[in-house]
Amino acid sequence: MPLSMKQKKKAKVETRVRTRLILPGEEMPAAEDIEENEGGMFLEKEDVRLIYQALREYKPAEREAHVHSVLLEEFEEILAIDYDEIPPAVN
Repeated sequence: MPLSMKQKKKAKVETRVRTRLILPGEEMPAAEDIEENEGGMFLEKEDVRLIYQALREYKPAEREAHVHSVLLEEFEEILAIDYDEIPPAVN
């Protein structure tokens, strides 16, 4: 029996890659303990790209330089590994 259009739409399950930020003081739960409706901060690809671009444009103060470079590197890795997007080289 062929599927109706409504059933076909329900059959298509969209899988999206999301990144979960682990906040300071929060421990990483085991993979089997992570639930879809769990609290936390989940970022879509566009969110990660936007934050990365903002970090690239930001000129940190001297005391922020180390944290800025670490964050920039982390977001480059997230884009490269989680989303298969190679960010442009930082000049």
